[in-house]
Amino acid sequence: MSLIPNTVCRRCHREYPVIRTRCPYCGTKKPQEVRSATPESDSAVSGTEASRRAAENVNWQMLIGGILLVCVIVAVIALVSVNVKTRVGEAEKAQQEAIEQIQAETTAVPIPTATPTPSPTPTPPVTAVQITYQGREMVDFTESAGTQIDLDAAPYPLNDSVTISWTSSDDSVATVDENGLVTLVGASGSNCTVYATAGGVQAGCIVRVR
Repeated sequence: MSLIPNTVCRRCHREYPVIRTRCPYCGTKKPQEVRSATPESDSAVSGTEASRRAAENVNWQMLIGGILLVCVIVAVIALVSVNVKTRVGEAEKAQQEAIEQIQAETTAVPIPTATPTPSPTPTPPVTAVQITYQGREMVDFTESAGTQIDLDAAPYPLNDSVTISWTSSDDSVATVDENGLVTLVGASGSNCTVYATAGGVQAGCIVRVR
């Protein structure tokens, strides 16, 4: 009897020593031996008290793990909700501020722009005065006593704001009113000068009584 145990070839069904890796007859590779798991402790053996306690411990561990997982999920949901509410609140606040700013700009009373006061145009100085009668220049005339002549006068350059003043050098010969109406009142052969003054410039017309 051999001390080395034999094994049977799975192909040709002949026996050969187990120390060989292949069948010496057909060359088939020897199958690997499957070793059965040996329980390391009593808790690994089904039906024992240790196995029951181990199963209970596993159940408690799963329960605690499930509770912790639920707590983590709840905490994450709460954190996300707080962040969402914060962002929504900030967005609503920014939108409200924008609306208030637009309303303030819309309802603001515009400040009137001051209209600049135009600088007054300086009045050009009078350089000459002309006495006229019926549109013709008059420098002297001769009429009988009691005659009236309506004289006109205009400054140069023309300016409606310049006032014309009339005077007579001798009211006993001829008088003149503020409108330039001359009346001869003197004796025959007498004369005087009627003046029209504007802007410091003066023009004269000689009046003779016939």
